[in-house]
Amino acid sequence: MNPDEVFDNKYFRLNRTLLKQVSLWPYESTSTKVIKRIFIMVGFYSMSLPQMIRGIEEIRSDDPDPEIIIENLSGFIYFHGVISKLITQMVTENKLKYLYEEISKDWKTITDKNEKAVLEKSAAVGHQLTIFYTGFVVLSAIFFVSITAFVPVLLNHVLPGNQTYQKQICIYAEYFVDQEKYFYYIFTHTMVIGVMTVYVATAIDSVFVNCVQHVLGLFNIIKYRLKEISRVYDSSVNNSIDLHFDVKRYLIDIILTHKKSLEFTNLIQSAYNECFFLLAGLIVAGLSAFTYVLSQNVNNPLNFMRIWFLWFGVIVYMFFVNLPGQKLLNISEELLLAIYDSSWHKFPIKTRFLIQVMMLRCLKPCRLTAGPLIEMNFASCSNILRTAFSYFTVVNSMNS
Repeated sequence: MNPDEVFDNKYFRLNRTLLKQVSLWPYESTSTKVIKRIFIMVGFYSMSLPQMIRGIEEIRSDDPDPEIIIENLSGFIYFHGVISKLITQMVTENKLKYLYEEISKDWKTITDKNEKAVLEKSAAVGHQLTIFYTGFVVLSAIFFVSITAFVPVLLNHVLPGNQTYQKQICIYAEYFVDQEKYFYYIFTHTMVIGVMTVYVATAIDSVFVNCVQHVLGLFNIIKYRLKEISRVYDSSVNNSIDLHFDVKRYLIDIILTHKKSLEFTNLIQSAYNECFFLLAGLIVAGLSAFTYVLSQNVNNPLNFMRIWFLWFGVIVYMFFVNLPGQKLLNISEELLLAIYDSSWHKFPIKTRFLIQVMMLRCLKPCRLTAGPLIEMNFASCSNILRTAFSYFTVVNSMNS
């Protein structure tokens, strides 16, 4: 099944467009994907290599500047973090195709208008998160690249005087040309590649969030069905055999939907596990490095603002990718309460046994992890941020 029809609706169209732009939509022709991927890789290294060369030159200099070394190391981590995300998504392409096909199948098979509304509500949240995240990271990338280029020019016009503010490119890099003479060529290059990197990251992260939102939609449909089965059973005066049979059949559908939701969660876990596991260590290292550079530029407003966009962008990224795991954890607990609050104790014994089995399964909450140990939720996110803030405090106290 080609999910183009379903992914062309208003909830998934942006995700499909982003995936196509970064060569990760599985249903494009192989030749198109290969050409795009080569272009992306060449583009990434055309910016990363000059930055790496400049960092090596600084290390080998007589009086190395630790700020330049650490910032360029952070750039190296960032580029290879995005590249690792891109490669892992290429490797898991078949799993992702299956994910998209299952989502499409659910959108076509769920026909009840109330259940469809539940699914659409969950997808709408994913769509809104995609718009917010895409807008934020693209604007952050644009500000990061342009702030040191255009603010000095603006200051020279607004504050004319003896002091001349020099425009600079957004990174310390060695292009082996006169950067003042070819400034706008280099600036255009960094702008294009900088936005390209965030496009790749956004495409991967946003479709991950929408896949989890689909699971949340299925869980909410289960909660809706449990309320319906309780309402029908409680409002029935005549508890006939036919009613018992209908309840049992309806409950079996609920259990099968729950089983499918759990399988879908495991599939998302297997498709994105390697991607987020590789990034976990890079995020800690990158956030620590950005924190150090930020602390070194407290008295340099222009540089401080430039690095702040990266630093705050990492925090927003952590919140964004951990939000689905937290919501999945929450809804697992809500589903257990929904089962308990249903009229299961009034069902016939055989039917009661089915829902008790489902309740036992819900005692183990659904969790998403990065690798075997790191859970993707707000607790993990806060632990990393706490470490970064403590590091920031230590560095500031040392400098003072």
